[in-house]
Amino acid sequence: MNTERSVAYLLDRLAIEDQIRLYAELIDRKRFDELELVFTPDAWIDYTASGGMAGTLPEIREYLRRSMGPLRTQHMMGNVRCEIDDSGESAETTVMLFNPLGFDTRRGPYTFFVGLWYHDRWVRTKDGWRMTRRVQEAGWEFKPQP
Repeated sequence: MNTERSVAYLLDRLAIEDQIRLYAELIDRKRFDELELVFTPDAWIDYTASGGMAGTLPEIREYLRRSMGPLRTQHMMGNVRCEIDDSGESAETTVMLFNPLGFDTRRGPYTFFVGLWYHDRWVRTKDGWRMTRRVQEAGWEFKPQP
């Protein structure tokens, strides 16, 4: 790989990783109306591996509003594998997620943990990299007795 191509790859990879971090912030801060900053309008999102639903961005936005209400989350995303195609116009990533989730019960706060992977497809748009597909792969859960 020549120097110019190496620099372009690194810049694209950093831009994609910034989008991955932005996704985590939008979800954790419940800023669901801003998910177009990460996804294309026609994106397909599949959360079924963690018991959620699959659907289009508008469907998933409504699902998140309903399901995330009482939850406190902290998406810690890492171990990013990023493959950018030779044209530099599309990419695929696999991202590991460690996610503590908490909510209040009559007995006090309850926290549980989920680990999984996201498999994503990306395209370069006039506004930067956007995700066209996100599919979860189940990993593990830890749910202590309340």
